[in-house]
Amino acid sequence: MVRCDCCSAPIYDFQVLRACCAEHAGQEEGKRALREISKLTNFIMAEVKGEPARSESAVDCAIRIIREANEVAAFIEDNIDPDEGLELRPEIIEKLQRRQKK
Repeated sequence: MVRCDCCSAPIYDFQVLRACCAEHAGQEEGKRALREISKLTNFIMAEVKGEPARSESAVDCAIRIIREANEVAAFIEDNIDPDEGLELRPEIIEKLQRRQKK
């Protein structure tokens, strides 16, 4: 008989030892994931104006924020007049304002 390094449970079979250690490793990974999600939640609430705006998980919120930011970046890139530099044309500003109201 040996004892599990994680919990000192008596182990009589090597396969059981691997299963026991894997279960404990999984629990530690789960705890680590929860800490990371908590960190993401705190960041969003502290740093992103107007969030949380919906009843959703921090991960779903982050995905939504990234998608919206990508859409805005693509829209601006597609609609900036290269001859005028970074100044948006008035009709584009109106479009952005209408989108923001949605």
